[in-house]
Amino acid sequence: MAVDIVEKVQGNSRVTAIIGNCGYTKELAEERVKNGEADLIAFGRPFISSPDLVDRFKTGAPLNPAAEMSAWYTNTAEGYTSFPSLPK
Repeated sequence: MAVDIVEKVQGNSRVTAIIGNCGYTKELAEERVKNGEADLIAFGRPFISSPDLVDRFKTGAPLNPAAEMSAWYTNTAEGYTSFPSLPK
């Protein structure tokens, strides 16, 4: 595990944060942090498709379907700003 490797190098006073990324659900992220397998979890793709990701996590609302990666690179705002948010 990454945490074990960092602790072997830096000892108990490690200064490096372990950041998990790619494929995490809210539940899996919480589990990995709780178990000490990561210090932080990054949410890239889910945040693009669900710009209100934090609100969705807080309320238990489902995430928008993941966007096709090609939708992110259109040289326009389309794909970055066109995903729906929850109604206010």
